[in-house]
Amino acid sequence: MRPAKRSHLFLISIGIGSIGIAVGVWSLYSVFVLGTFSSVTGPSNVQPDGGRTCAPSSGADCSFADLAYADLGGVDLSRADLTGANLRRANLQFADLENASLRNAILAGANFQNANLLGADLSGTDLSKAFFCNTVMPGGWISDADCSG
Repeated sequence: MRPAKRSHLFLISIGIGSIGIAVGVWSLYSVFVLGTFSSVTGPSNVQPDGGRTCAPSSGADCSFADLAYADLGGVDLSRADLTGANLRRANLQFADLENASLRNAILAGANFQNANLLGADLSGTDLSKAFFCNTVMPGGWISDADCSG
């Protein structure tokens, strides 16, 4: 890709059933992409590497989003589509993930303390070193696997 020589570029694209915003800041000879959002409401996690991001909220489409290290503590993610999302080392304490789709998501090192995963689809996920304490698991039982004392 050839370097751009414009000072700023703002692009708003409207897709079928959703609104997307892509914001790019063009310097004299390089491009720095701040990210894309699947929604314009709720908290957002902007990735400077141009990875897909989303506004995590109830029912949001965050499939394949890069939410590594995100602070999603207490966020309502019920019925959210997090299929294939990167949630490595994310803080999900007190998050509501009831009936969320986490198929094939990367959840390594994520903190699920006091989170609600009731009915969530965890098939194919990487849960290595994930932290579970007082966590409602998909089947309704409580995991205290990592609680101390």
